[in-house]
Amino acid sequence: MRMRPPAPAHTGQDPGPIGPPAGREGADHTPPERAVQGGPKASAPGQVDLLDVSAAALCLLALLLAGLSLSWRMEHDTPLLHYAAWLVAERGRTPYVDLFETSMVGTFALHTLIGSLVGYGAQAFRWLDLAVLAGFAASLVYALRPTPGGGRRVAAAAAGLHGCLYLAQGPALSLQRDGVGALLVWAALVVAWRGAERAASPGPAGPLLRNPRARSGLVVGVLFGLAASIKPHLLLGLPVVWLALAGALGAQGVTSTRGDLGRRLGRSALGVGVGGAAVAGAAVAWLLGTGAWPHALRLFRDYMPLHLALTRYHVVLPDGERAAYLWEQWSQLGGYGALLPLAAVGVLRGWQGQGPRVRALGLLTLVYAVYPALSGQFWDYHWAPFALFLAVTAAHAWSRRPARETSGSARDTTVLADCGGIDCRRNQLAFLFLGGATSAPSHGKPWLPLPSRPTGVAAKTEKRRSLLGLAGTLRAAWFAVDVRVAPAVITVAVVAGLWQGPGLDAAVAQQLAGRPMDAPKQGRVDAMAAALRTHVRPGETVQPLDWTSGANHALLLTRTPLATSFLYNYHFYHHVDTPVIQGLRRRFMAELAAQRPALVIDIDGEEAPTGPGTARDFPALDAWLRRHYRPVTQGADWQLLRRVEGLPPTQGAPPGAG
Repeated sequence: MRMRPPAPAHTGQDPGPIGPPAGREGADHTPPERAVQGGPKASAPGQVDLLDVSAAALCLLALLLAGLSLSWRMEHDTPLLHYAAWLVAERGRTPYVDLFETSMVGTFALHTLIGSLVGYGAQAFRWLDLAVLAGFAASLVYALRPTPGGGRRVAAAAAGLHGCLYLAQGPALSLQRDGVGALLVWAALVVAWRGAERAASPGPAGPLLRNPRARSGLVVGVLFGLAASIKPHLLLGLPVVWLALAGALGAQGVTSTRGDLGRRLGRSALGVGVGGAAVAGAAVAWLLGTGAWPHALRLFRDYMPLHLALTRYHVVLPDGERAAYLWEQWSQLGGYGALLPLAAVGVLRGWQGQGPRVRALGLLTLVYAVYPALSGQFWDYHWAPFALFLAVTAAHAWSRRPARETSGSARDTTVLADCGGIDCRRNQLAFLFLGGATSAPSHGKPWLPLPSRPTGVAAKTEKRRSLLGLAGTLRAAWFAVDVRVAPAVITVAVVAGLWQGPGLDAAVAQQLAGRPMDAPKQGRVDAMAAALRTHVRPGETVQPLDWTSGANHALLLTRTPLATSFLYNYHFYHHVDTPVIQGLRRRFMAELAAQRPALVIDIDGEEAPTGPGTARDFPALDAWLRRHYRPVTQGADWQLLRRVEGLPPTQGAPPGAG
């Protein structure tokens, strides 16, 4: 009987650097002389590798969607936030002081930065979005290249899978806040991996400020600080990245004492804390310097809880129904649940060769699956962080299992003897399944050659042989799917899933069918913009009575100034009996009286909040409009009103909260 060579001794060092070993190019790094004879084999020259083909197919599909996206225009939240950024940059508005908007400081900074870089036009925005997507793909190649079993193929699969999921949902998801924040978290994870590897390299650690973990922690803290300035609950992933930086998620060949682990955790935490505090301090200093601090504090303390009580359908739920709603929405996982088994396969594939990395990716996937439930609104872009880490984790299914060293013959070990990192020779439960492969005949031959049945499994009773035969049949079927069919099945499932799950955007489906994409909001935005160009005179301001039906988009297209501090009107129709909403109503009416907007865009078809404590009318506003405004043009569900002085008074409530 041949003996397995002894396992390599622990060295006390973390894994080597991120890139491939010096002088070695390519994805697979197993030396030929150490390859396992029965392990997964690379394709022979000229032979088609389904793993490569399926990864390439995903990339080609993503490139097709990217090409189609060049004709997209802004949709959903993007034009609203772009208009707010234009008001800040070009009209001198201060967020929270004279702009009532629930977005965080980082969101204003992000869209103002985009406007300063490429302007506020749709075409430049599309090129920037694709450039960011390409940069993410490049970072995947950099970070996943050392993955055993085909790192570059894993990176290609991750880029293609993420690109398909991202672009298939159309322009509404482009550079959304949650997606940008997820990219910052990914960048922090890559920095953490790199910092842990540098810290494990030979040489003295040096002073604390020059320690690789502390320095990398500083960058990680800055990146998470920026992410939290966009969406605070992106901090959910910080503990995972911190543990990865400290090497606390495990590493091959590393043994450490409790004190050593504590020092690594402490140095990492110090860097992360300093970096995060720097970003938070800069944000607070800006709020204090502009006088926005008390306004922001009131908005997030008093109004934000009411805003978060709205569901994704703009409904205020009765008492006792919130928990059922959260479970019903969360359990759908944004439509991405079908990829969870693939992600599990990716974790198993990478567990042996890239254990610490796949543990971090798997944990971040689970953490950001919880993320949408914190706001309780479950809008599509809230699932963006989950989708990103799910795609990167699932892409590890495109790697081959790392081969094990052996000195035996071709029958000394097989593909099945690895079992995704479990040593089947020492695991009796695994033998129960694997041993059945020799008990399930196929034309007089076993499904797969195993060395010899282990003691206790090779029972000769018919009952046990039947059980083993069933197990062997199932295991052999899994082997066939796993090795030969899985890549094609995965690719077909992903492509088909674009029409299910999170869904293929209707506009993208039109493009794939060869039809042109509809204009934003079925042409309403362009119609309102045309009306504004005709009726707005130099120096005049306009007040939209809208939320997401396109009025602010039309104001952005025409670069028309906002009259009051309110971009939207939905605030006035939920929790109407609370002092907070009554105060907002009074503030709005006072600003209307002071600013006297020349025109008002009124969207008749806007979906107002419903449920307990909501209202369909605003008596003071309705009376004000009847008293001072008359329509000058209108569409199917909107009208443009112009202020007319000297109109006879009409009955109605005086200006006030209503």
